[in-house]
Amino acid sequence: MNVYHPDGSFAGTLTTMGVSRRVDPGQIEVAVDNVVDGSDNPLQALTGRQHYLMSERDRGFDFEGPDLIGTSRFSEGNLRESILIHQTHVWQPRLGLTQRCEYVAFPGAGTVGYSEWQIAGQPIAYSTEAGRDGGPGWGGSVAEHWTGSVQRLAPSGEQVAKFSLTREYSGLSYVDWQDDTRLLHIELETWAPTLLVSGTTSGTGRAIGPILIVEAFLNPSTTLQMTEVLDTEAERLVSIRRWSERQRLVSIDLAVLSPQ
Repeated sequence: MNVYHPDGSFAGTLTTMGVSRRVDPGQIEVAVDNVVDGSDNPLQALTGRQHYLMSERDRGFDFEGPDLIGTSRFSEGNLRESILIHQTHVWQPRLGLTQRCEYVAFPGAGTVGYSEWQIAGQPIAYSTEAGRDGGPGWGGSVAEHWTGSVQRLAPSGEQVAKFSLTREYSGLSYVDWQDDTRLLHIELETWAPTLLVSGTTSGTGRAIGPILIVEAFLNPSTTLQMTEVLDTEAERLVSIRRWSERQRLVSIDLAVLSPQ
């Protein structure tokens, strides 16, 4: 996967190769070898082998050390039939690293997402398998028109609605449409590691390689947390939007779009 500095510059690659074996019902022992490329890669400390135990839980796993401690959870559904959101939050005590991952898993078609790596709460790197080395992250750089669908999920992860979506790009802005209804207008001041967001929302964002992260207000009580990842090789764009009312999560929109 490609690794980026927090300023958005390309830092190198991280390659992982693992083996696993079931040691007890519901428990899996894992050994992972990490190869880190790039002299300025902030994830150099990962080089070498890591061991950890995974315990199966409802819709996910617990990582029980010694080298990985934390949780991994899927949204509700069956990966053989459904597109699922996969979230992981783990602590690596030997290295002092925290890793937060958010990926969308497609039935038989891999994953799209990213990881944020932190030390003491401060991001030191971002990684993703999407895109090319330092490639574009803005869908408008690939095509002006995109179409796809949205799964609307309850906070529990259960799907409550599904509908078609059309996106139209113009410069550094886009509009999402459901039939003739305008759902969302996002406009960026610039494509940069730190940016201002306007349109139907007002807030800030980060642009890192093929990753766009936005936190914005629709109104004083409604907030949007959005992550978009552009996979240029698979020609798809994934958008995860978490809508909250008065700081309480009310719904999650998972959009998957393709260029037209």
